[in-house]
Amino acid sequence: MPALAARFPTAAFSIITNGSLLDREKLDFIAAHDIAITISHDGPGQHLRGPDPLDDPDRQRWIEALLTERPGRTGFNAVLTRENHDLKALKTWFAEKFGPDIFVGLEGVVNVYDAATAIGTGRFEPAELNSLTRSIFEALIDDPNAFGLGERINEFYASIQRRRPIEALGQKCGMDSPDAIAVDLRGNVMTCQNTGAKGVHKIGHVADFDAIALDTAMHFAFREECMSCPVVQLCKGSCMFLEGEFFKQSCANEFAFNMGIMMAAVWHFTGMVVVGVNAIDNEN
Repeated sequence: MPALAARFPTAAFSIITNGSLLDREKLDFIAAHDIAITISHDGPGQHLRGPDPLDDPDRQRWIEALLTERPGRTGFNAVLTRENHDLKALKTWFAEKFGPDIFVGLEGVVNVYDAATAIGTGRFEPAELNSLTRSIFEALIDDPNAFGLGERINEFYASIQRRRPIEALGQKCGMDSPDAIAVDLRGNVMTCQNTGAKGVHKIGHVADFDAIALDTAMHFAFREECMSCPVVQLCKGSCMFLEGEFFKQSCANEFAFNMGIMMAAVWHFTGMVVVGVNAIDNEN
C-alpha cells in the first residue's frame, strides 16, 4: 500500500473486513495511510454468516478503538438475508452496541452464489420477499437517508430527470467498465473481487494484459428479464456471473430489495404509495 500511494498520490484506499485481526499496529497503519474501513457485520443475524468478533472481548476492544479514533472513516455494512431483514431490529441492535450515531450501511440483499445459500439464507419465500420490500420502504419513509440508501433514491430520480437509457446503464458491480480490474497480489486477474483465481474466474494475468478477457459473466443487457424490469435502473443486473437457478433466486431477492427503494422514491416525490406496476404496450 505505501508503494501504491507513492506511485498514485491521489488514490483512495478502503478495506472491507470483519475486524477480527485488528490490533494497535494495524490501527496506526490505517491512520497513517487514511484508509477507510468498513466492517462487515450483520448485527442480530451475524450468527448466520459466521463467528462474531464482538463475542471476543479483545477483538471487540480493537473494533471500538477504531470507531473512536476514526469515526468519520469507519462504519458497518450488513447483508440482508431471509432470517435477518428487519431494518428496525438491525438499527436497534447497532444503536444498543455502539450508540445511536453509528453508521450502518447495507451491502444489499444476499445473492445466491452456492447451493448452501440457495436452501438457506438466500431462499426467501414469497411472503418474506414482501416483508423485505416493506421493511426497506418503511425504513426510508422514516429517514430517506437510512442505511446510506438515500444515494440510491437520488440516483433513481436522476435516471428519470436525465432520461437515462438502459443502454447507458452499467452493471451493478462496475466490473463491466474498461477502467475496472480485480487483481490479486500475484497479478492474477479475476472476474471480480468476490471470486478467486484458482478456478474458472481467473481471466488472465497482468503480465499479459492484452490477453485478459472477461468471458466468465453475462451482462444484464443479454438477460430478457432485466431488459423489461421496472427496477433495473436500481438493481443494475445484480451479479453478472450467476446463472440458472442461482440467478433466478438472486433476481427475486434483488427485485424485492430494490422495489422497496423505488416505492420510497415515489412516495417522497408524490406522496403516493405504489400498489402495482403494469407493462406498457409500446405498439399501441
